[in-house]
Amino acid sequence: MLRWPVDNLGHTVLTYQGKTKGFSLPADLSESIRTISCQEGVTVFTVLLAALETLLYRLTEQTDLIIGTIVSNRSRSEFEGSIGYFANNLILRTHLSGHLTFRELLQQCHEVTADAFAHQDLPFEKLLEELSSDPEVSAVPLLQIVFVLHDHVAEDDLQLPGLRLKKLPVQRGAASRHLHIHMMNTSGPLSGSLEYSTEFFDANTIDLIVNHFKTVLKSVATNPQQKLAALPVLSKAERDELIQTWNNTLLDVSAHKDVRASNGLKHRQNGPEAAPQNEIERFIASIWQEILEIEHVGVDHSFFDLGGRSIHIIQVHSRLQKFLKRDVPVIDLFRYPTIRLLSQHLSTEQSEQSALRQNHDRADLRRTLREQRMRARSRR
Repeated sequence: MLRWPVDNLGHTVLTYQGKTKGFSLPADLSESIRTISCQEGVTVFTVLLAALETLLYRLTEQTDLIIGTIVSNRSRSEFEGSIGYFANNLILRTHLSGHLTFRELLQQCHEVTADAFAHQDLPFEKLLEELSSDPEVSAVPLLQIVFVLHDHVAEDDLQLPGLRLKKLPVQRGAASRHLHIHMMNTSGPLSGSLEYSTEFFDANTIDLIVNHFKTVLKSVATNPQQKLAALPVLSKAERDELIQTWNNTLLDVSAHKDVRASNGLKHRQNGPEAAPQNEIERFIASIWQEILEIEHVGVDHSFFDLGGRSIHIIQVHSRLQKFLKRDVPVIDLFRYPTIRLLSQHLSTEQSEQSALRQNHDRADLRRTLREQRMRARSRR
Protein backbone atom coordinates (compact mmCIF):
# COMPACT_ATOMS: atom_id res chain seq x y z
CA MET A 1 0.00 0.00 0.00
CA LEU A 2 1.27 3.45 -0.87
CA ARG A 3 1.80 5.47 2.32
CA TRP A 4 0.53 8.57 0.62
CA PRO A 5 0.28 11.86 2.58
CA VAL A 6 -3.47 12.22 2.02
CA ASP A 7 -5.53 15.07 3.46
CA ASN A 8 -8.39 13.00 4.82
CA LEU A 9 -8.32 9.59 6.48
CA GLY A 10 -10.67 7.23 8.22
CA HIS A 11 -13.35 6.71 5.54
CA THR A 12 -15.40 3.64 6.38
CA VAL A 13 -17.61 3.85 3.27
CA LEU A 14 -16.21 5.30 0.05
CA THR A 15 -18.52 7.23 -2.24
CA TYR A 16 -15.89 7.64 -4.99
CA GLN A 17 -16.44 11.36 -5.30
CA GLY A 18 -13.79 13.14 -7.31
CA LYS A 19 -12.66 16.10 -9.35
CA THR A 20 -10.34 16.66 -12.29
CA LYS A 21 -7.39 19.04 -12.50
CA GLY A 22 -6.12 19.90 -15.98
CA PHE A 23 -2.54 20.94 -16.70
CA SER A 24 -0.09 21.37 -19.56
CA LEU A 25 3.67 21.40 -19.96
CA PRO A 26 5.59 24.22 -21.66
CA ALA A 27 6.50 23.57 -25.29
CA ASP A 28 10.26 23.58 -24.61
CA LEU A 29 9.89 21.11 -21.72
CA SER A 30 7.73 18.84 -23.87
CA GLU A 31 10.41 18.80 -26.57
CA SER A 32 13.11 18.10 -23.98
CA ILE A 33 11.15 15.08 -22.73
CA ARG A 34 10.84 13.76 -26.28
CA THR A 35 14.56 14.33 -26.81
CA ILE A 36 15.46 12.37 -23.66
CA SER A 37 13.25 9.49 -24.78
CA CYS A 38 15.13 9.32 -28.09
CA GLN A 39 18.56 9.63 -26.49
CA GLU A 40 17.87 6.96 -23.88
CA GLY A 41 16.07 4.61 -26.25
CA VAL A 42 12.82 4.63 -24.29
CA THR A 43 9.31 5.90 -24.92
CA VAL A 44 7.82 9.20 -23.78
CA PHE A 45 5.55 7.11 -21.55
CA THR A 46 8.62 5.70 -19.77
CA VAL A 47 10.13 9.15 -19.16
CA LEU A 48 6.88 10.48 -17.69
CA LEU A 49 6.38 7.32 -15.62
CA ALA A 50 9.91 7.53 -14.19
CA ALA A 51 9.37 11.20 -13.30
CA LEU A 52 6.10 10.35 -11.55
CA GLU A 53 7.76 7.55 -9.60
CA THR A 54 10.58 9.89 -8.63
CA LEU A 55 8.04 12.33 -7.23
CA LEU A 56 6.21 9.59 -5.32
CA TYR A 57 9.50 8.34 -3.90
CA ARG A 58 10.47 11.82 -2.74
CA LEU A 59 7.06 12.46 -1.17
CA THR A 60 6.63 9.08 0.53
CA GLU A 61 10.21 7.74 0.85
CA GLN A 62 8.86 4.35 -0.24
CA THR A 63 11.27 2.26 -2.24
CA ASP A 64 8.72 -0.27 -3.53
CA LEU A 65 6.15 1.44 -5.75
CA ILE A 66 3.21 0.10 -7.72
CA ILE A 67 1.58 2.18 -10.43
CA GLY A 68 -1.10 0.93 -12.77
CA THR A 69 -1.62 1.62 -16.42
CA ILE A 70 -4.28 0.65 -18.96
CA VAL A 71 -3.74 -1.01 -22.33
CA SER A 72 -6.23 -1.36 -25.17
CA ASN A 73 -5.49 -5.12 -25.26
CA ARG A 74 -6.04 -5.37 -29.01
CA SER A 75 -2.73 -7.03 -29.76
CA ARG A 76 -4.38 -9.70 -31.91
CA SER A 77 -5.37 -8.91 -35.47
CA GLU A 78 -8.82 -10.48 -35.07
CA PHE A 79 -9.66 -7.87 -32.41
CA GLU A 80 -8.78 -4.82 -34.49
CA GLY A 81 -12.17 -4.46 -36.17
CA SER A 82 -14.23 -5.55 -33.19
CA ILE A 83 -16.43 -3.19 -31.21
CA GLY A 84 -16.21 -3.48 -27.46
CA TYR A 85 -14.15 -2.84 -24.37
CA PHE A 86 -10.99 -4.93 -24.37
CA ALA A 87 -8.90 -2.73 -22.06
CA ASN A 88 -6.90 -4.36 -19.30
CA ASN A 89 -5.09 -3.05 -16.22
CA LEU A 90 -1.36 -3.64 -15.93
CA ILE A 91 0.76 -3.42 -12.79
CA LEU A 92 4.11 -1.64 -13.01
CA ARG A 93 6.26 -2.34 -9.95
CA THR A 94 9.62 -0.66 -9.47
CA HIS A 95 12.23 -0.52 -6.73
CA LEU A 96 13.84 2.82 -6.01
CA SER A 97 16.54 4.29 -3.82
CA GLY A 98 18.12 7.67 -3.39
CA HIS A 99 21.36 6.35 -4.87
CA LEU A 100 19.73 5.57 -8.22
CA THR A 101 20.20 8.11 -10.97
CA PHE A 102 17.21 9.09 -13.05
CA ARG A 103 18.86 7.48 -16.07
CA GLU A 104 19.10 4.18 -14.17
CA LEU A 105 15.46 4.47 -13.12
CA LEU A 106 14.55 5.07 -16.76
CA GLN A 107 16.10 1.77 -17.78
CA GLN A 108 14.37 -0.06 -14.93
CA CYS A 109 11.01 1.44 -15.92
CA HIS A 110 11.69 0.48 -19.53
CA GLU A 111 12.29 -3.16 -18.55
CA VAL A 112 9.31 -3.28 -16.18
CA THR A 113 6.99 -1.77 -18.78
CA ALA A 114 8.20 -4.09 -21.54
CA ASP A 115 7.68 -7.12 -19.29
CA ALA A 116 4.19 -5.97 -18.29
CA PHE A 117 3.16 -5.37 -21.91
CA ALA A 118 4.48 -8.81 -22.85
CA HIS A 119 1.93 -10.29 -20.41
CA GLN A 120 -0.94 -7.92 -21.12
CA ASP A 121 -3.26 -10.79 -22.08
CA LEU A 122 -3.46 -11.92 -18.45
CA PRO A 123 -6.79 -10.52 -17.15
CA PHE A 124 -6.34 -8.21 -14.19
CA GLU A 125 -9.26 -9.91 -12.45
CA LYS A 126 -7.45 -13.26 -12.68
CA LEU A 127 -4.39 -11.71 -11.08
CA LEU A 128 -6.52 -10.37 -8.23
CA GLU A 129 -7.95 -13.84 -7.67
CA GLU A 130 -4.46 -15.27 -7.34
CA LEU A 131 -3.45 -12.53 -4.92
CA SER A 132 -6.64 -12.56 -2.86
CA SER A 133 -5.09 -14.95 -0.32
CA ASP A 134 -2.53 -12.28 0.58
CA PRO A 135 -4.12 -10.13 3.33
CA GLU A 136 -1.89 -7.16 2.53
CA VAL A 137 -3.14 -7.13 -1.05
CA SER A 138 -6.79 -7.91 -0.39
CA ALA A 139 -7.11 -5.28 2.34
CA VAL A 140 -6.36 -2.30 0.09
CA PRO A 141 -6.85 -1.42 -3.58
CA LEU A 142 -3.89 -2.74 -5.53
CA LEU A 143 -3.93 0.17 -7.95
CA GLN A 144 -4.23 3.40 -5.99
CA ILE A 145 -2.49 5.38 -8.73
CA VAL A 146 -2.98 4.87 -12.46
CA PHE A 147 -0.97 6.59 -15.19
CA VAL A 148 -1.95 6.55 -18.86
CA LEU A 149 -0.40 8.27 -21.88
CA HIS A 150 -2.63 8.74 -24.92
CA ASP A 151 -0.53 8.83 -28.09
CA HIS A 152 -1.58 10.26 -31.44
CA VAL A 153 -4.57 12.11 -30.01
CA ALA A 154 -6.49 14.07 -32.63
CA GLU A 155 -5.85 17.77 -32.05
CA ASP A 156 -8.54 19.12 -34.35
CA ASP A 157 -12.25 18.92 -33.69
CA LEU A 158 -14.05 16.11 -35.48
CA GLN A 159 -15.56 17.27 -38.76
CA LEU A 160 -18.89 15.81 -39.91
CA PRO A 161 -21.10 17.01 -42.79
CA GLY A 162 -23.74 19.43 -41.55
CA LEU A 163 -22.47 19.34 -37.96
CA ARG A 164 -20.12 21.52 -35.96
CA LEU A 165 -18.49 19.62 -33.11
CA LYS A 166 -16.33 20.93 -30.31
CA LYS A 167 -14.46 19.20 -27.50
CA LEU A 168 -15.54 20.21 -24.02
CA PRO A 169 -13.87 19.33 -20.72
CA VAL A 170 -16.00 17.05 -18.57
CA GLN A 171 -16.05 16.93 -14.78
CA ARG A 172 -17.31 13.45 -13.96
CA GLY A 173 -17.54 14.22 -10.28
CA ALA A 174 -16.18 10.76 -9.55
CA ALA A 175 -12.84 9.00 -9.10
CA SER A 176 -12.32 5.25 -9.00
CA ARG A 177 -8.69 5.64 -7.79
CA HIS A 178 -6.84 7.92 -5.44
CA LEU A 179 -5.15 9.43 -8.49
CA HIS A 180 -5.72 8.74 -12.18
CA ILE A 181 -3.35 10.67 -14.42
CA HIS A 182 -4.09 11.00 -18.13
CA MET A 183 -1.53 12.64 -20.41
CA MET A 184 -1.87 13.50 -24.09
CA ASN A 185 1.03 13.21 -26.52
CA THR A 186 0.20 15.31 -29.55
CA SER A 187 2.45 17.08 -32.03
CA GLY A 188 2.35 20.10 -29.71
CA PRO A 189 3.05 20.47 -25.98
CA LEU A 190 2.25 17.58 -23.66
CA SER A 191 -0.89 18.08 -21.62
CA GLY A 192 -2.85 16.09 -19.11
CA SER A 193 -5.52 15.83 -16.47
CA LEU A 194 -5.38 14.49 -12.96
CA GLU A 195 -8.55 12.86 -11.69
CA TYR A 196 -8.43 12.63 -7.91
CA SER A 197 -10.55 11.40 -5.05
CA THR A 198 -11.89 14.32 -3.02
CA GLU A 199 -12.34 11.89 -0.15
CA PHE A 200 -8.56 11.74 0.19
CA PHE A 201 -7.18 14.94 -1.35
CA ASP A 202 -7.92 18.65 -1.18
CA ALA A 203 -7.52 20.86 -4.24
CA ASN A 204 -4.48 22.65 -2.73
CA THR A 205 -2.61 19.36 -2.37
CA ILE A 206 -3.38 18.40 -5.97
CA ASP A 207 -2.05 21.77 -7.15
CA LEU A 208 1.16 21.05 -5.24
CA ILE A 209 1.48 17.58 -6.76
CA VAL A 210 1.07 18.93 -10.30
CA ASN A 211 3.62 21.70 -9.68
CA HIS A 212 6.11 19.26 -8.13
CA PHE A 213 5.66 16.89 -11.07
CA LYS A 214 6.54 19.72 -13.45
CA THR A 215 9.58 20.62 -11.34
CA VAL A 216 10.88 17.04 -11.44
CA LEU A 217 10.42 16.92 -15.21
CA LYS A 218 12.34 20.19 -15.64
CA SER A 219 15.16 18.85 -13.47
CA VAL A 220 15.57 15.56 -15.32
CA ALA A 221 15.28 17.30 -18.67
CA THR A 222 18.29 19.39 -17.69
CA ASN A 223 20.37 16.51 -16.31
CA PRO A 224 19.04 12.92 -16.31
CA GLN A 225 22.22 11.76 -14.57
CA GLN A 226 21.13 13.30 -11.25
CA LYS A 227 20.49 10.98 -8.32
CA LEU A 228 16.88 10.72 -7.20
CA ALA A 229 17.70 11.96 -3.71
CA ALA A 230 19.23 15.13 -5.17
CA LEU A 231 16.51 15.97 -7.66
CA PRO A 232 14.68 19.16 -6.66
CA VAL A 233 10.96 18.79 -6.07
CA LEU A 234 10.15 22.33 -4.97
CA SER A 235 10.05 25.11 -7.53
CA LYS A 236 12.31 28.13 -7.14
CA ALA A 237 9.38 30.18 -5.84
CA GLU A 238 8.58 27.52 -3.22
CA ARG A 239 12.22 27.26 -2.15
CA ASP A 240 12.46 31.04 -1.81
CA GLU A 241 9.29 31.05 0.28
CA LEU A 242 10.61 28.32 2.57
CA ILE A 243 14.13 29.68 2.95
CA GLN A 244 13.49 33.42 2.95
CA THR A 245 9.86 34.19 3.80
CA TRP A 246 9.11 31.38 6.27
CA ASN A 247 12.63 31.35 7.67
CA ASN A 248 12.97 35.08 8.21
CA THR A 249 15.12 35.35 11.34
CA LEU A 250 14.68 39.13 11.38
CA LEU A 251 11.00 38.85 12.33
CA ASP A 252 10.08 40.59 15.57
CA VAL A 253 9.06 37.78 17.92
CA SER A 254 9.54 39.72 21.15
CA ALA A 255 5.79 39.66 21.75
CA HIS A 256 5.99 35.88 22.10
CA LYS A 257 9.01 35.62 24.41
CA ASP A 258 6.86 34.92 27.47
CA VAL A 259 5.14 32.06 25.66
CA ARG A 260 8.46 30.56 24.66
CA ALA A 261 9.93 31.00 28.12
CA SER A 262 6.99 29.37 29.85
CA ASN A 263 7.03 26.59 27.29
CA GLY A 264 10.71 25.97 27.98
CA LEU A 265 9.96 25.54 31.68
CA LYS A 266 7.14 23.11 30.98
CA HIS A 267 9.32 21.23 28.52
CA ARG A 268 11.96 20.68 31.20
CA GLN A 269 9.33 19.60 33.71
CA ASN A 270 7.26 17.27 31.54
CA GLY A 271 9.51 16.37 28.61
CA PRO A 272 8.40 16.26 24.97
CA GLU A 273 6.08 13.31 25.68
CA ALA A 274 3.62 15.45 27.67
CA ALA A 275 0.11 14.59 26.49
CA PRO A 276 -2.32 17.14 24.98
CA GLN A 277 -4.45 18.83 27.64
CA ASN A 278 -7.16 20.80 25.83
CA GLU A 279 -9.39 20.52 22.78
CA ILE A 280 -7.09 22.40 20.40
CA GLU A 281 -4.01 20.45 21.49
CA ARG A 282 -5.85 17.15 21.10
CA PHE A 283 -7.09 18.09 17.63
CA ILE A 284 -3.65 19.20 16.44
CA ALA A 285 -2.15 15.99 17.83
CA SER A 286 -4.74 13.87 16.03
CA ILE A 287 -4.10 15.41 12.61
CA TRP A 288 -0.33 15.15 13.11
CA GLN A 289 -0.75 11.46 13.90
CA GLU A 290 -2.89 10.88 10.81
CA ILE A 291 -0.81 12.88 8.36
CA LEU A 292 2.61 11.80 9.66
CA GLU A 293 1.39 8.24 10.39
CA ILE A 294 2.78 8.10 13.91
CA GLU A 295 1.17 6.70 17.04
CA HIS A 296 2.31 9.08 19.78
CA VAL A 297 2.84 12.83 19.71
CA GLY A 298 3.97 14.96 22.63
CA VAL A 299 2.93 18.59 22.89
CA ASP A 300 6.57 19.70 22.77
CA HIS A 301 7.64 17.57 19.82
CA SER A 302 8.66 19.61 16.79
CA PHE A 303 6.53 18.93 13.72
CA PHE A 304 9.63 18.92 11.53
CA ASP A 305 11.61 16.62 13.82
CA LEU A 306 8.75 14.13 13.46
CA GLY A 307 9.18 14.12 9.68
CA GLY A 308 6.87 16.96 8.66
CA ARG A 309 7.42 18.49 5.24
CA SER A 310 5.96 21.32 3.19
CA ILE A 311 3.25 19.12 1.66
CA HIS A 312 2.27 17.99 5.17
CA ILE A 313 2.09 21.62 6.31
CA ILE A 314 -0.49 22.36 3.60
CA GLN A 315 -2.62 19.44 4.80
CA VAL A 316 -2.40 20.45 8.46
CA HIS A 317 -3.22 24.03 7.53
CA SER A 318 -6.32 22.98 5.59
CA ARG A 319 -7.62 20.74 8.40
CA LEU A 320 -6.88 23.36 11.07
CA GLN A 321 -8.82 26.09 9.28
CA LYS A 322 -11.82 23.78 8.89
CA PHE A 323 -11.73 22.96 12.60
CA LEU A 324 -11.34 26.56 13.77
CA LYS A 325 -13.67 27.93 11.08
CA ARG A 326 -11.40 30.92 10.51
CA ASP A 327 -8.29 31.86 8.57
CA VAL A 328 -4.92 30.84 9.97
CA PRO A 329 -1.75 32.20 8.30
CA VAL A 330 0.30 29.24 7.08
CA ILE A 331 3.45 30.92 8.37
CA ASP A 332 2.15 30.39 11.93
CA LEU A 333 2.72 26.65 11.48
CA PHE A 334 6.41 27.38 10.94
CA ARG A 335 6.69 29.97 13.71
CA TYR A 336 5.08 27.63 16.26
CA PRO A 337 6.32 24.13 15.34
CA THR A 338 5.13 22.35 18.51
CA ILE A 339 1.58 21.55 19.55
CA ARG A 340 1.92 23.57 22.76
CA LEU A 341 3.25 26.70 21.05
CA LEU A 342 0.73 26.54 18.22
CA SER A 343 -2.18 25.90 20.59
CA GLN A 344 -1.16 28.77 22.87
CA HIS A 345 -0.81 31.11 19.91
CA LEU A 346 -4.17 30.12 18.46
CA SER A 347 -5.88 30.42 21.85
CA THR A 348 -4.30 33.83 22.50
CA GLU A 349 -5.27 35.02 19.04
CA GLN A 350 -8.81 33.73 19.54
CA SER A 351 -9.08 35.51 22.90
CA GLU A 352 -7.81 38.73 21.36
CA GLN A 353 -10.33 38.46 18.53
CA SER A 354 -13.10 37.75 21.04
CA ALA A 355 -12.09 40.75 23.14
CA LEU A 356 -11.96 42.89 20.02
CA ARG A 357 -15.47 41.77 19.06
CA GLN A 358 -16.69 42.57 22.57
CA ASN A 359 -15.15 46.05 22.34
CA HIS A 360 -16.86 46.56 19.00
CA ASP A 361 -20.16 45.36 20.47
CA ARG A 362 -19.83 47.75 23.43
CA ALA A 363 -18.96 50.60 21.08
CA ASP A 364 -22.00 49.79 18.94
CA LEU A 365 -24.18 49.72 22.06
CA ARG A 366 -22.88 53.10 23.26
CA ARG A 367 -23.44 54.54 19.79
CA THR A 368 -27.00 53.21 19.71
CA LEU A 369 -27.79 54.62 23.18
CA ARG A 370 -26.30 57.98 22.23
CA GLU A 371 -28.42 58.12 19.07
CA GLN A 372 -31.54 57.21 21.07
CA ARG A 373 -30.86 60.01 23.57
CA MET A 374 -30.33 62.49 20.75
CA ARG A 375 -33.61 61.48 19.10
CA ALA A 376 -35.42 61.77 22.45
CA ARG A 377 -34.04 65.30 22.96
CA SER A 378 -35.05 66.35 19.45
CA ARG A 379 -38.66 65.34 20.14
CA ARG A 380 -38.78 67.69 23.12
